[in-house]
Amino acid sequence: MGSGNHYSDAPAFIDMTVTVLALVSHFWDTPRSVFAMVAPHLATPHDFAASALRMRITDRDEALGTQLGNADKVSAPLDTVLTLELDGAAFALGMTADELLLAALGRTVARTMGEGVVAVDVVRDGRSAPALVELICLGERQLDATAMVHMAHRVLSEAPADRPGYFGGAAADVLFNYVGTTPAHTATPPLVGHALELRAYRNGGLMEVDWWFDSHRFDRATVQEFAEQFPFALIELTSEAAPSA
Repeated sequence: MGSGNHYSDAPAFIDMTVTVLALVSHFWDTPRSVFAMVAPHLATPHDFAASALRMRITDRDEALGTQLGNADKVSAPLDTVLTLELDGAAFALGMTADELLLAALGRTVARTMGEGVVAVDVVRDGRSAPALVELICLGERQLDATAMVHMAHRVLSEAPADRPGYFGGAAADVLFNYVGTTPAHTATPPLVGHALELRAYRNGGLMEVDWWFDSHRFDRATVQEFAEQFPFALIELTSEAAPSA
């Protein structure tokens, strides 16, 4: 009789086990599903406060913001080969160099600090007021090279001109400053406010990339890691991305 009761309980036990395994599988699939659902929507600018995945990349908070004299810099110019790779990819993809550089910044953050969304003030010509965008920072498993560069293209092309960033009062820790082909004032420290500025400009045919940072909010080692990973992120994107259909 005891044996009969044991076997009669077996189907219920099996059903419970299957249910538990299904729940566990769902738990591990959730982060991937979330990124898959939100990435298409986050690929365009939207309400800054609405981003549940927004992340902080500074080592420390600084309540009073950047103070004069705190600015430090890590210079990491692209070599001739990588500069040519950047220009060739921009031509082949029908994009601009700053779009590819912004995509590489997103990939760099994902590789060094983790995945999420970072608020970035963007200046495209070295003269205009910053426009606030939200940059998706995902690794290649979540967003391939083609999707990453086209995300950056959409973010920049759709950034509203009447929605300024830091100068309009909404703080972003990061400034992406594409000075372009005019290297004037490239040695000038950044204005007060941003914890990190990626400043890119042409100098003697090469693309220079300077990482200005607030030494009260960033350790130099963190910014050096950004500078070291950036070329690897860029070469991955420029070599693997394909034009949109």
